[in-house]
Amino acid sequence: MKRVIVMLSLVLSFSVLFAQRGAIETDIFGALQYTSADGGYRASLEKNIFDDLIFKDSRNNKLQYE
Repeated sequence: MKRVIVMLSLVLSFSVLFAQRGAIETDIFGALQYTSADGGYRASLEKNIFDDLIFKDSRNNKLQYE
């Protein structure tokens, strides 16, 4: 039983570590840019002139936080 718990915890920890892979950078305008490890997903978080935050991603989602 102890082996099962240890193996399960190892599998869960490796899956969490794999899910966090990617690169977070800032562009020349100061917006945050996230790119997944395989390049299949991109997202950005930027401010407009009214100090609203705008989130956009490669799946055509767009959210504006006022």
